[in-house]
Amino acid sequence: MAEPIDPSPEEGAATRLFPKGHLKIFLGASPGVGKTFSMLQAAAERRQEGIDVVIGLVETHKRKETESLLTNLEILPRKIISYRGRSFEELDIDGVLERAPQLVLVDECAHSNLPGSRHPKRYNDITEILEHGIDVYTTLNIQHFESLKNIVEQMTHVTVRETIPDSFIQSANEIQLIDLPPDDLLQRLADGKVYVPEQAKTAIEHFFTRSNLLSLRELALRQTVSVADEEMSHDVQQRGIQGPWPASDKVMVCVGTDLSSSNLVRIAHRVANRMQAKWAAITVETPDDENRSLGIQQQLSQTLHLAEELGAEVITLEGTDIARTLVQHALANNVTDMIVGQSPKTKLWQRLPLIGPKTITEEILSYRPPLTLRIIHIEENHHPAVPDQPTPFLKKFMPYLFSLLITISMLLVSEEISKYTSITNTLTLFFLSLLWVSIKFGLNPALLATIVSSLAYDYLYVEPKHYFGVGSLEGWWIFISFIIVTLVISNLAIQSRNIFSISQGRLRQIRFFSGFVQKLIQCSHKNDVLSHLARELHRFLKISVIAFWDTQEGLHPVIQYPELKELELTEADASAIQWALAHQNRSGRSTENFSDARYLYLPIKIGNNSLGVVGIWALKGQLTIDDFRVAQTLIDQAALAIDRLNHIKQPRVKKDSQKHK
Repeated sequence: MAEPIDPSPEEGAATRLFPKGHLKIFLGASPGVGKTFSMLQAAAERRQEGIDVVIGLVETHKRKETESLLTNLEILPRKIISYRGRSFEELDIDGVLERAPQLVLVDECAHSNLPGSRHPKRYNDITEILEHGIDVYTTLNIQHFESLKNIVEQMTHVTVRETIPDSFIQSANEIQLIDLPPDDLLQRLADGKVYVPEQAKTAIEHFFTRSNLLSLRELALRQTVSVADEEMSHDVQQRGIQGPWPASDKVMVCVGTDLSSSNLVRIAHRVANRMQAKWAAITVETPDDENRSLGIQQQLSQTLHLAEELGAEVITLEGTDIARTLVQHALANNVTDMIVGQSPKTKLWQRLPLIGPKTITEEILSYRPPLTLRIIHIEENHHPAVPDQPTPFLKKFMPYLFSLLITISMLLVSEEISKYTSITNTLTLFFLSLLWVSIKFGLNPALLATIVSSLAYDYLYVEPKHYFGVGSLEGWWIFISFIIVTLVISNLAIQSRNIFSISQGRLRQIRFFSGFVQKLIQCSHKNDVLSHLARELHRFLKISVIAFWDTQEGLHPVIQYPELKELELTEADASAIQWALAHQNRSGRSTENFSDARYLYLPIKIGNNSLGVVGIWALKGQLTIDDFRVAQTLIDQAALAIDRLNHIKQPRVKKDSQKHK
């Protein structure tokens, strides 16, 4: 009798039912250049060629020449969404998929959908349509590129609120630039061909200035040339033509917790694109970062997620010296260009040559690394980090209070001991107390204890006595000695503590992964693997976790931690699970795909086969980039274990079948 086996990965894998559709973007420098008009003209030509063309959503803005092109094209009904007591029209994705045309027109792909829609952005809707093998024509303005957001804001002084990741634009099969000189566009505005007269007057006074239009047009032209260069390079390489391709360059951007880091990431993306180089976003964690607030951690996570969306390799390093750690990583990984931010020194004491603290950039320069260092000036209003919660008064000054209490206690003890021994022997007690304060509380409380101890020692044991200050040469010598010893001991103690903290953190991670893998090896069934995975994810992340296995019968909850009476999943959760399986990428809460789902879903996959999915209860910004990586590492190990179990059981079935023969 053959031994029953688990469903193979091939049986549970989600397969693509259609070839991916063709995406064409009509790109313009600004509204009014004729993107929608050109898209409708191109659609009419395709219809004459016998292609089944429909309009999913087109915004004419009551322009007569644009509306005249709608007469010969089929227009699909829009979906009505109620929001705050009003009804709005959005793209009906299900209607498009049910109609299943060869080509659908979807205008303004950077548009943000209303709450309650299937996807937060219209470009997400387009992605789903493309996945069903339907071609899409869409329009886009240059200011909506995520990587160009900061440049557009600097040029036009207008905040860009709707952006789309460059990865979506790079996935387009064709980009057509719709160009119109600024003077012609301004004339169209004056003639009322773009907006109604009242709106046109306001637009000309604010966004549609000649300088803004010139800047945006230059950006659009450059971006189109960049796309053309990439296509040419790819074509030449495919044809095997020899040439010097800059494949060895690597760009590295240093990411911190301040708000300007997102702009540094965008700059690094543009630099890497121009150089056709790989790039990485690096952040350095020090032991002091354990006290970061949730707001600062969320800001850093958002910046690192932005870097991932723009195609960067995100790396988190650990060290006590940020500049040294960055330089060592750059040299070890053949980095050719390093991008760092430099904020101005606004305070007088910061500018002093000896007393003023060095910036990270100055410390990096002191190592003289053999690479191109690009220093980006950071405006002062972009520099502050996410507002933090004020530290309670007692918690902030508790180390100083404890250091004073320890110093006073040591003075009382030394006063008693001095009755039975030499006065100089009490110096050892003072140094011991300063050493303990330095190790426990750091430099500043230790300096306070040093000043109090030296003044008290001078008053008690050095003649002549002074109530305030130091009254003799011997007293000054003791005071200076205490300061020097305290500085040396504090620095050594802080370094030792930091190294110990980093080592302990790494040791905990090693023990966690080691224990996870050891227990994983002992699992003899796929359900045991998923149970172990869900349990360990819950233990590491401290939040609710569920696990599903993809079988021929459908998706079924296998395990949940902590166990609840009833598992309630919404329609958005079901759609997010199917999307994660089909696309082998995360979806659900805190992502751009079915963000209104209750869980964040991560696929369990081997190669191109989807085995199942893990759901994590996570609010937006609650999980850091490192949390995602740890979770993904555990899921990948579980997938390997499931694959191993399938391969172990399959030979037994073959042997049993041979016996029956």
